[in-house]
Amino acid sequence: MNSLLRYLFIICVLSMGGCHEETKPNEPGTITVKELKEPLIKTNKYLTRTEKEDIDDLIHRYKWNMNSTGTGLLYFVEDKKSDKKAVYGNIVSAKYIVKLINGEVVYDSEKDGLLEFQVGKGGIPAGIEEGILLIGLHDKAKFILPSHLAYGLLGDSKRIPPRSVLIYEIEIINLQ
Repeated sequence: MNSLLRYLFIICVLSMGGCHEETKPNEPGTITVKELKEPLIKTNKYLTRTEKEDIDDLIHRYKWNMNSTGTGLLYFVEDKKSDKKAVYGNIVSAKYIVKLINGEVVYDSEKDGLLEFQVGKGGIPAGIEEGILLIGLHDKAKFILPSHLAYGLLGDSKRIPPRSVLIYEIEIINLQ
């Protein structure tokens, strides 16, 4: 027991010693991490703000009465038909149309097939996982996914460009 405690003590001491950062004066022409991060943070804040303004303009233009979640998902149920909602583990089949914020249709279940996935397993945008849990079987809903809940910085490398806000028109047609 004593040797185990001694061994744990030595590991703790050694691991704390590895956390010490040596400070060196900056050499001329070098950039610190802080100097590198500041413009990136400013740019990200600007992009996030302009994305929110674009979403707000869209909602105002079409006079949509959207609900908002804590993550930034915006949604409203256009046609409520059922109180039977999806839960984690359900297999969901849904009709859908996906549009960019400019209205361009990028995916449509009529052409691309139904959206089928297991709730909670991933493989689809986080905003869809979240939104599906808010609507019932055969409900028709509209979701606005900010880019961080859609395909993020890279897009889907097929039809959705980087940093795209997506509008989903969706109807759950089957829950298993």
